[in-house]
Amino acid sequence: MANVDAAYGLALHEDNSQSNLILCVIHGDNGTATFVNDAVKLEDRASIRIQGGQYALPVCQAAATDPIFGVIMGFQQHTVASGMDLSRRHRPASTAMYCMVKPAHPLDVYRIQADDDTETLGLGSLGSNADLIVGSGSTTTGLSAMELDSNTAAATAGLQLKIVGFVDRPSNTPGSAQQDVLVTINQNMAFNDAGVAGVAE
Repeated sequence: MANVDAAYGLALHEDNSQSNLILCVIHGDNGTATFVNDAVKLEDRASIRIQGGQYALPVCQAAATDPIFGVIMGFQQHTVASGMDLSRRHRPASTAMYCMVKPAHPLDVYRIQADDDTETLGLGSLGSNADLIVGSGSTTTGLSAMELDSNTAAATAGLQLKIVGFVDRPSNTPGSAQQDVLVTINQNMAFNDAGVAGVAE
């Protein structure tokens, strides 16, 4: 049975760190829409507050190769300067908004779909590192379109994710296109932004 091609970003699979979520803020002049399960990085700019809320760490969507600060778990839709929409699940482009971020921790395990576009991860990929590939998330589900870029799988230390397993369920076939894999965050802004070498595929 073919795997379902439906990206969803970095979904928390094992919360081994048991760390609290951190309130962060995305600036209104950021023109990239942001979604649940997006990886984010810290932004080197002043903090802001929205509608009398608190000052929070400024973040933005992480790109491929960026060390990761954390993963977005949700947005505060009720604290916006204008255009409140409680049925919305993502942060629209150019909208200042608070988000709740799970800090990147080397013990936490996430599941993510591999893009497997020109190269499919094999069963020997466990222990390898890989980068993210960023897509446009869903405004309907609010979920990220980030995937693991299977073409980048290597032992190289400076890759964002470490592949530690395959999602064990009947609808997921390891070694086949659009497989769901288990990863930890290798390039981590808090612990080791250079990453740790993996094993060769």
